Amino acid sequence: MKLSGARTYLLMACAGGAIYWNALGNPFHFDDLHSVQLNPHIRSLYNVPSFFVDLHTFSSERSGTMFRPLLLFSYALNYALHGEWVAGFRIVNLLLHTSCAFLVWLVVRDWGGRLQMAHIVGGLFLLHPLAAEPINYISSRSDLLSAFFVLLGIWMFKQSDQRRIAKVLSAFVCALLVKSVAIVLPALCAVGIGREGRAEKRRVLRLLSSMGAIALIYVGLITANRFLPSSLEKIPRALDVHIWTQIKAWVYAIWVVVMPVNLSVDHLFSESSSWVDGAVLSAAFFLCSLGLVGLFSFRQWLGKGIFWWFIALSPYALIPLNIIVSERRLYLASVGLVCIAGWALSDLLKKYETAGRSALVSLGLLFFLVVTTRNGVWASDVKLWEDALREGSIQPRAQVNLALAYVRQGRLSDAIERLEKVLVTSPDFADAWVELGNLQHESGDYQRALYSYKQAVRIQPWLAGGHYNIGNLLLARGELIQAVKRFEYALKLNPNFAMAHNNLAQAKEGLGQWEEAMAGYRSAIDVDSEQPQAWFNLASLLERRGAVGEAASAYLRAHAFLVSSEEYGESGQYQAFAHKALAAAKRLGQGR
Repeated sequence: MKLSGARTYLLMACAGGAIYWNALGNPFHFDDLHSVQLNPHIRSLYNVPSFFVDLHTFSSERSGTMFRPLLLFSYALNYALHGEWVAGFRIVNLLLHTSCAFLVWLVVRDWGGRLQMAHIVGGLFLLHPLAAEPINYISSRSDLLSAFFVLLGIWMFKQSDQRRIAKVLSAFVCALLVKSVAIVLPALCAVGIGREGRAEKRRVLRLLSSMGAIALIYVGLITANRFLPSSLEKIPRALDVHIWTQIKAWVYAIWVVVMPVNLSVDHLFSESSSWVDGAVLSAAFFLCSLGLVGLFSFRQWLGKGIFWWFIALSPYALIPLNIIVSERRLYLASVGLVCIAGWALSDLLKKYETAGRSALVSLGLLFFLVVTTRNGVWASDVKLWEDALREGSIQPRAQVNLALAYVRQGRLSDAIERLEKVLVTSPDFADAWVELGNLQHESGDYQRALYSYKQAVRIQPWLAGGHYNIGNLLLARGELIQAVKRFEYALKLNPNFAMAHNNLAQAKEGLGQWEEAMAGYRSAIDVDSEQPQAWFNLASLLERRGAVGEAASAYLRAHAFLVSSEEYGESGQYQAFAHKALAAAKRLGQGR
């Protein structure tokens, strides 16, 4: 039965909902906390213009700078509709994935694939377990949304619409404003060029040239706004080491897509410091062979799929990133390999219908089981990071994230054990020192906590949170002048650090600098208008300064934010402050 476009999309939406139904209630994870859940910039649509000019709106942390304005706009729309309800964010991710699968179906159909092949490729891409991470991890929306615009541009590239050029260029601009890896769109469009006539070839070349011009403008823009230079300043390994490592990683990535049964949020993968390495040489030989196969079969689906894979992954070969192999980064590239699989299965189905149907049904059931199992792994932080460490390996990032998950469950001794294990094998991993210091601080071991924080800022002097934590210890010890210096340095690194503004104001209030303290509390509120500590401290200072009416109003704001906070039901301190704020407002003549 031939399916129309609308029916195909509806069927895909139903299949996507069925396979990801048990993922909707999964929580936010790691980077979601600072880029989505705690990001004050996405809480108002009035902030949308700033997304295009201020790199620091990407995160609640100053160091988390990115130029992804359309991604932030999508987060802001989510927040405007339903606040922090995580299922709403995940539903959008699922709809984006469904739309990408539908666009893959359209592209295969319009590139000359049989309709049956288009159905198989679209279905395989929709159900492939590799999509479990982009859907469960809200921050992976950057991969989904950029892939959506890239696929949309590729599909429109083949249309004969008179407004084709404007539509393709618009899709290209949107894709770049989501994620810079979308710069591969012109090259991917070229993969689908067939034997067009002379007039059509001129139009195609004109369109490709226009996209090249936009790509150059974009590179100039991200250079001017410091996004590209700041990213290059943070590269975690030397370029030669990155190249040798990526040669191995590309072969490993093919295995991840072809055999998606050992998926992980943090794949164990070692660096290679030299090309004189058996694994590097073997991987290089394999990739060269694969490239030759693609070259000699360029007009066929085998060649198109191979070139798609290489082109879509090429940006990651140029810029070293902290995580060597990441499933979400393979999302767009996997389309190439899925096309090859769909072409082979379609051919099998044509020649041996029974065997082909059996293979498709078996593969669909396998994908369903793997995806629903992966959704269960993403259901909690502990499950996710214990799964990443299932081989018993020492992976610093995974160990620290598992320790943080233990902390959220109240398993402090397990968390400390994990962090100490990290620091034995990776003593220069600053995040582990920070989190260990936090636990030591919480347990009252201030001297060790101070040592841990100082180790963290020694390794990473730009770590605003480390300087802030040292300031808190100094504030608690009454060393106010030194505390002020630390808080000011933290704010130099991260001017949008609301609690650093608040605690700096507390230190200045202790030094009798009333006006500066007042300005500090107001600065904290400007950064995060729902910060109850800043409202309470501002109210207390206003009351002492005789501004009774304004103080009462601030006490009520503090009470409202304390009561509505997630911590209120679990934190006795929050409840005590809420009662104190309400009592103060009543005392000053406001509140019920």
